[in-house]
Amino acid sequence: MGFYSFGISFLNQLSFARKFQVILLTLLLPIVYSSWLIYQNEKAQVDTMEQEIIGATTLQDIHLLRILAAQHRGAGAQWLAGNTARQATLQSLESSVVQQIRIAEKALMSSVFSSDPRQQLKALKNQWNSLNHSKLKALGASTSFDNHTKWIDLVNNLVNTVSTESSLILDSHMDTYLLMQLTVNNIPSMQENLGQLRGKGAAVATAGGFDPSSFVFVSTLYDDLDTGLMRITSQFKEIRKNHPQHVTKVQGFLSEAVAQVRAFKDMTKSQLLDPDSPTVSGDEYFASGTKAIESFMQLYKANNKIFIGALLRYESKAVNELVIILVIYMVLLLTAIYLFVCLKKSVDSNLGVTQRMAADLEGAVLNGQYISYSQDELGDTVGALTNAYSQLRKVVKQVRENSSAILLSSKTLKWVSKKVDLLGEEQKHKVSIIVTASTKLAATVNRYSALARTSVMGA
Repeated sequence: MGFYSFGISFLNQLSFARKFQVILLTLLLPIVYSSWLIYQNEKAQVDTMEQEIIGATTLQDIHLLRILAAQHRGAGAQWLAGNTARQATLQSLESSVVQQIRIAEKALMSSVFSSDPRQQLKALKNQWNSLNHSKLKALGASTSFDNHTKWIDLVNNLVNTVSTESSLILDSHMDTYLLMQLTVNNIPSMQENLGQLRGKGAAVATAGGFDPSSFVFVSTLYDDLDTGLMRITSQFKEIRKNHPQHVTKVQGFLSEAVAQVRAFKDMTKSQLLDPDSPTVSGDEYFASGTKAIESFMQLYKANNKIFIGALLRYESKAVNELVIILVIYMVLLLTAIYLFVCLKKSVDSNLGVTQRMAADLEGAVLNGQYISYSQDELGDTVGALTNAYSQLRKVVKQVRENSSAILLSSKTLKWVSKKVDLLGEEQKHKVSIIVTASTKLAATVNRYSALARTSVMGA
């Protein structure tokens, strides 16, 4: 009992309504808090998916900067190697890069991103001016190629920043996580390897031969193609295990990309690396490399489309789950509050009946009607009290009936007592007459007795 004494003492100081309010409040607060935590968790997932969708869309715009820069790098290498026809291509690509930078700037204005990626893009924009075709000759072929590669690496850094700030690296689903890796890293990395090989190989083909450094560079890039291709195909195999519908949608693009890479590799091996001097022109080699890169660009777009579509489905599912949770919570909460209020009213009704019984008893009113519709302990208590009142009414009725007989008996006894009293007085009077007569008789007897004794003595 000591454990409950504080609570009992506290509740005893409150009115009945206050007791219900305090209990309801202590029940609702943890429920509301836990529901708020669930809502925040679900909402965070939805927000993350929205950020991922924005990030994936933004990356598609930024990725084009890498493709354009790689094309500019390859065309610049050919131009510096003596293919003057590439100057018009360089100018066109430079205009496309500037236009694509504007598109990327607009995409990065989203509230999802901080000022950091915008500052990185601004730095890229400024550095791009140093890669203008009018400045390439001053740089030289090797420096120009390296500076383009460094610029593309900076674009990769921007991609990583965008991926981080848009929560792409936090993706919690296996299929979208693998699709994200393909979009952010693996396919662009493969395209970059192809772009470097295309640019350096086209320059070698245009120049008509290798130097020691270019041969090592081209050979390394050639070997890296197998590694990059195996990484991409293995990831699609992993996706196929649990989500074959994704791979079905890109299978044609993947097969085409693999075929183009193999054709480009065959050309590199048979017409660039193995012969004593290249047997392919710079334009032909560049065109073959471009086909391989474009095939991966189509794969990239298809993969990104599936990625965004999967994110949208997961977001829709999360939103639906959130709505269902909120609806169920609100229905259950409102039902609980409704039933709790009904319970209070039911208890109030039963207590009102008992209070009316007590007031009627105090006012000596025993003919009241008391009804409880509760099928619980309170209803049973009111029923028992009603039965007790019924028994009390019967007792009172019997007492009233008996009191009339007692009153009549009392009146009869009073009359009999009065008669007895009258008879007693008469008997008393008669006794007093008898006593007086006896006294007088005795006195007479005594007088005659004395006279007789006197007469005897005189004789």
